[in-house]
Amino acid sequence: MMLTWIAVITFGLIAAVAVVRWVIRRAADNPPAGQPCLASLPETAASRPTAKPPLGAAGSGGCGLLFGLAWTMFSLIFVLVPLGVLISELRTAILLHTGGVTTEAVVISRRIDPDSESDTYYVTYRYWAPLPQGDRRQLTHEESVDWDTYKTLIPESRVNVRYVAVKPETVRLEGQSKTLEIVFLTGFMLFGGLFVGIGLWLIYTSGQEIRYDRLLSQHGAITAARLTDRWTQTDSDGGKDYCVAFCFAVLGQPEITATEINRKAYHTLQVGDPVQVRYAPGKPEICRIEI
Repeated sequence: MMLTWIAVITFGLIAAVAVVRWVIRRAADNPPAGQPCLASLPETAASRPTAKPPLGAAGSGGCGLLFGLAWTMFSLIFVLVPLGVLISELRTAILLHTGGVTTEAVVISRRIDPDSESDTYYVTYRYWAPLPQGDRRQLTHEESVDWDTYKTLIPESRVNVRYVAVKPETVRLEGQSKTLEIVFLTGFMLFGGLFVGIGLWLIYTSGQEIRYDRLLSQHGAITAARLTDRWTQTDSDGGKDYCVAFCFAVLGQPEITATEINRKAYHTLQVGDPVQVRYAPGKPEICRIEI
């Protein structure tokens, strides 16, 4: 079972790294409000900036938002499940420490739960706990143990256990540390938290793209621009993106140069041709070609 969780964590980390790299590239390709676009473009194609689809293209913001929500909801499982187990283990440990009673138990049986990766060892023991009326009742409990403990606890052997006085069903073998399990649960919860963080970042960047698109659609102004460059770049799937660069001036602002993936503009315009651009007043770096 432990190897299964290790495999899940390993593949999860690989997926997380891939998504983080994608998020970083996405964030770099979408300059936030308040940061101007490039003032000029490099002369060599190899040093050109990576162009991005125009705001609102094919509902990219909405798709990213839905993906981010689904990713976050799924990732929460890897936080909430270990968190619940961890809280339960810590509560039990506190109860046993503050209100526990030590007594002697008798081992009834033991068993091995075989697994394709490792075996889990269980011991069942019987112990007695007092009732409020003054009588005693017999209780049995099965507990997972390590291999060394399993070897020593043969049937009919006696062992000390500690139970909660107000809830005698809550019991643990004395000397059985849960530190490793708590550390593992904490690490797994942090691992899930990383995934949740990625999902929240996806939600934020997609929501920002939706806000920018709405800002352009509702309050955008049209101005004249000219095409300054056109080229192709390879996308993440190995396909070809058709990219253009354009520049325009807004009163009281430095000249804005921006890039975007735009197949229609690439095939219909030449460098130097005029083109209309829609931009956000006060934030001209948020812009797109109108064609």
